[in-house]
Amino acid sequence: MKDRLSKPKVFLSHSALDKEFINRLAVDLRKCQIEPWLDTEEIRDGRLWLKVIFEDGIPTCDAVIIYLTENSLKSKMVAKELDATLVEQLGESGITLLPYVSNSELRGRLRPDIRSLHCREWDQGNYDEILPSVVAEVWRSFTERVVNSATVHEKNRRLELELELKKVQEKYESTVFTGSEEREFQYLLSRLDRHIDITFSLYQHMPNAKSPIKIANEIYRVHMLSAVIEVVKKGSHFFDLEELEYHLTRPLNQKHPLPDKGFERYGNDPVSDRIDLELQICGLVKHAYKQVFGGSESAFEFTDKMHRFRFWLDYYGRTPEINFELVSKVEVPIPKVPEPKEEFLGMSTIKEIDRKVNFKARYNRWHTSEEGVASARLEFESLCNELEGKVKRSNRVSETFHIDFRREGQNKCRVSGVGVSLSVEWKCEQADTLEGSVLSVSGHKTVFDMEGVQSYTDEGGVYSGELDIKWNKDFKVMWQRREDNYRFSSEELASSLIATLAKEIDRRVSP
Repeated sequence: MKDRLSKPKVFLSHSALDKEFINRLAVDLRKCQIEPWLDTEEIRDGRLWLKVIFEDGIPTCDAVIIYLTENSLKSKMVAKELDATLVEQLGESGITLLPYVSNSELRGRLRPDIRSLHCREWDQGNYDEILPSVVAEVWRSFTERVVNSATVHEKNRRLELELELKKVQEKYESTVFTGSEEREFQYLLSRLDRHIDITFSLYQHMPNAKSPIKIANEIYRVHMLSAVIEVVKKGSHFFDLEELEYHLTRPLNQKHPLPDKGFERYGNDPVSDRIDLELQICGLVKHAYKQVFGGSESAFEFTDKMHRFRFWLDYYGRTPEINFELVSKVEVPIPKVPEPKEEFLGMSTIKEIDRKVNFKARYNRWHTSEEGVASARLEFESLCNELEGKVKRSNRVSETFHIDFRREGQNKCRVSGVGVSLSVEWKCEQADTLEGSVLSVSGHKTVFDMEGVQSYTDEGGVYSGELDIKWNKDFKVMWQRREDNYRFSSEELASSLIATLAKEIDRRVSP
């Protein structure tokens, strides 16, 4: 940054075919403490060259040297850099345009606005003669830009100082409030200095009633500004007509006490006057959104002017006192409260006992009859079907091993995998009672004979359990585990058995 402030910078617009002349010029400019801007040096690989030239190149220079030759007049890039709009912008930005031609015949082929500029002939023959004036023009442009920039900066600094001085003078020469505030607050006081009517509901606790009952509607007259200030004093950030009466209920009860503890007073009806809109017109509230449960809702939020206005009222002792004048009281017909029905205190207990006795009697009849045995056999069939279905679904997702399901008679089935099997058997000795019946589940190791056929043995037991068949309270047949009385449906029991088998297989195949 220090070098930039002490050195001029010049953009060299040229054709790539004139590199010999331009490179010589760049070397001589550096000797004169002028920094040349060359595309071959400034544009890095992968950068947008148009952006670099027209945003990072030309606008940062103090002068633009355009070297016009037969080659550059054919160059589209030089044409872009010599665009009429760009030339006009250079002049407005204080950047000097220095055009030079390699021979005088080229002047007649230039645009009229360029021909109007002093455009000297400059080539290798008169290079050393023209160079000093070129260097001088670059330095002159740089100096003028620095002076103009410093002048603008100084004017802006003086303007800022004058504004700060004005603020300081207003602060120490005026009162707590500015003249505009005094005039505005005087007007707001006169506009809001009026009374409004607000309706409150009076409730009374009645014997045998589940909630208080409305007995009257009371209309109170209150000063509008004092009501608004009461909401501000409560620390609320928002003004809500429906909540206005809530904030006024406590001071009303203090000014007009209730008859006794059996009465309550609430503001249930919204205020008819659109105070919120008037406060918005005065700039004391603004439309906003406040967060509520489940999202946000439209609201009127107090502005800084409201708090400043309240301070003005307190400062001059003009805050109106909150008072309530009873305008009218209208009695409300009291509905008849029904007498409570006398009910035997233990009725619910009696009903529950009756339900349990009925359930137990029905269960005993089912448990000791052919109906129960038939239900048990059907439920065992359902269990076998569930097991078979889950085995099939398991085998569809397994690529290396399969689970085998087979029936071994009417009351028995078996599920087996790698090295282990589960035998599920329904044992019921009698045809007319479930007494002594049990669902036996036992797990055993499996062995293979010489031909590789899997066989089963009752030795080396890995799992055993017994379940009874029961009813639940909805009269649905369930399997109840004996060790902890946990109950399963057939579908749930089938899932548990498959999970037990899979866990035992996983334990055996784990390294």
